[in-house]
Amino acid sequence: MKYSIIVSTFNSEKHIVKCIDSLVNQTVKNMEIIIVDDGSIDGTKKILDKYEKKYKFLKVIYQPHNGPAMARRVGIKNASGAYCAVVDSDDWVEKNMLKRIECIINENKDIELIKFKFRYEPVGDIGPNFVTHGRILNSTEIRNLRRDLLISSKYNNLCNQVFKTELYPLYDGKHSRRMFYGEDAYENLDIIGKANKIILIEDALYHYRQNEDSSTHKLSYEVIKRNIKDNIALNKKRISYLNKLRIKDITSENMKEKTVLFSCNQIKRYISLNGCLDKDLIQMTIDDSGLLDFTENISEKKIKGLTNRLIYRCMKKRNYKPIGILSPYIILLGRIKDIYKGIYASKKSNL
Repeated sequence: MKYSIIVSTFNSEKHIVKCIDSLVNQTVKNMEIIIVDDGSIDGTKKILDKYEKKYKFLKVIYQPHNGPAMARRVGIKNASGAYCAVVDSDDWVEKNMLKRIECIINENKDIELIKFKFRYEPVGDIGPNFVTHGRILNSTEIRNLRRDLLISSKYNNLCNQVFKTELYPLYDGKHSRRMFYGEDAYENLDIIGKANKIILIEDALYHYRQNEDSSTHKLSYEVIKRNIKDNIALNKKRISYLNKLRIKDITSENMKEKTVLFSCNQIKRYISLNGCLDKDLIQMTIDDSGLLDFTENISEKKIKGLTNRLIYRCMKKRNYKPIGILSPYIILLGRIKDIYKGIYASKKSNL
């Protein structure tokens, strides 16, 4: 049995050595390592070239910066292993990870997906908090897992699992997306949606580095705008899966509420950084992101929080004139002049 380990990297010179060392030193040798460099401009390339010359089973692919999802896809397209694992370049794995996985596969010949736990670094906590069985899940358990995938984050990550390579969605043509936010959940909807023989184990085989410098934590205008658009794409896909799985206690309206609330919170985070209500950001949210498709049947009462209701009304009405609930919001933020300037400077949009 051959295993393919896919690593996508971008400007990872600080951590890539620890990551690769944990892979090349696996106790199972029937593997290949494919590293896709996603347009790094630091010293990553020099490090990768050194490893590629040293190890025959390690291959490096270079591409322009397209995000981790596209880089991972390129790696898996070039994979030859029956099973695949995904590793982020600032993380590392236990040296017996593949040996542990191989033992499970040998005992369960038709297994399609094995999911294990993280050890969060540097604190050392273990998670996520899912129930482990150490056996193939029955149909009810798989259905519950897929339901949880739609409403929680505990099964989202691709890195704490090994799966049959054929399950990975390659999204050729029009379905291909340059996702930077929520790309793991987007792809796992297909992987877990297809897999019918799944095992969840207690072992923490993956070390997940919680890095405050990562793109997840950056809150620039462009990052927030990108996050909103990616989240809309993710939740559109979740809604399509609701229809396939026929889960009665979750509705498309629930997903729409989550989409609007996420977008409001992203805008709120941007406001908190800049001290004013940015009309361009809200204009983008309304017109460019496709968020209006999600606000059509959503009641304002379901969007909790003063700031969120303010943003919601702006989205709903597509204009930026002062709103009744604005006054306490201004007092709370303490930036009256800047906010009013931002609101009055914008003109009414035509529906």
